[in-house]
Amino acid sequence: MFLTMFHAGCSTRPSTVVPAPGFTSTAALTKPPLAERLVHGARSSSISTVSNRRTTSSPDDWKPDVPAREWNFIVLHHSGAPVGDIDSIEVDHRQRRDSNGRPWMGIGYHFVIGNGRGLADGQIEPTFRWRGQLHGAHAGDRRYNQEGIGVCLVGDFNTAPPTPGQIDSLNRLVHSLCKDHSIDRESIVRHSDVAATECPGSQFPWDALFERETGTLVP
Repeated sequence: MFLTMFHAGCSTRPSTVVPAPGFTSTAALTKPPLAERLVHGARSSSISTVSNRRTTSSPDDWKPDVPAREWNFIVLHHSGAPVGDIDSIEVDHRQRRDSNGRPWMGIGYHFVIGNGRGLADGQIEPTFRWRGQLHGAHAGDRRYNQEGIGVCLVGDFNTAPPTPGQIDSLNRLVHSLCKDHSIDRESIVRHSDVAATECPGSQFPWDALFERETGTLVP
């Protein structure tokens, strides 16, 4: 159960945005099949039922309820809190307003991956935005909100890294999304690559995301 003392969400910082290694302007990108270096066989995580939502143990469970819109990016986030789930992040995001002063319509991410403190460790939960193929409210950049799939791992990765279960599940989810939507390597980015924020944290293992030999994301 989520503890209300924790605040979920990405914090901003007044610094220059530095592109991720290998990141290039999407104007120059083509959309080839999934990059060969992406992991193809990460092990499954145990999944438990949360509220009345469908469990999400396989890519078939991640399929949206409506025809897919065009997606060109995957944007990686941390929740910024050690405990959380979709409902707790939803409560926080409903208190936020967009640049026009309008309240958000709910959680801004498309997927949340649990750490065992609110959601089962490694549990992948699609949100209403993914089920309905709606734009995100996670990137702080209009293009990345409209064209980017927001994936949030529960945790504060400035203080501790993701769990191995979260890493395994992130590999499975990213592989599936890249395959289904022809998203290439250069279009997988961190929140900090597109906005002035520390998200997904200094201990998020970005440098190992596409490890040279195996292509696996390692803790």
